Amino acid sequence: MKWPNDIMFSEGKLAGILVDVIPAGDGPLRVVVGIGVNICNSLDLEQVVDQRVINLQDIAIRSISRTQLTGELILAMALALDRFEKSGFAPDQVAWNQCDRFRGRTVLASIGGQVFEGAGYGVDSEGCYRIIDTSGNEQAVSAGEVKLSANPNRRFR
Repeated sequence: MKWPNDIMFSEGKLAGILVDVIPAGDGPLRVVVGIGVNICNSLDLEQVVDQRVINLQDIAIRSISRTQLTGELILAMALALDRFEKSGFAPDQVAWNQCDRFRGRTVLASIGGQVFEGAGYGVDSEGCYRIIDTSGNEQAVSAGEVKLSANPNRRFR
């Protein structure tokens, strides 16, 4: 996983998740979740986007139809949302951190027009991404963009 929304395989993007929270005044928040999966993109796609992409059909052990994949994703999302409603993010923290491809690597964080560099340090129990900045301070990032720096294996600590 790449915080906050990319699902990576090897060094390529396999899928992306977009979550948009819509304020509703005094009423309950509304959340829109979008999921995109690279099933069988053309090789030309990498020339259009700024990263390597991976197709599900190239790495899957078994063939799966789009309809079946959609059904399985909806079921998994329903179960995950039910668990989140009952327990928050904390039960998923350990599993998420085990899949974190940025942990211990040098990242660039871009938040509200400000950019800083540091070492990826996984997510906290609230789902914020933690970065140890170049001064050794922990920064919790809840919005913005976090990506690998040009020199991702440089260590700070």
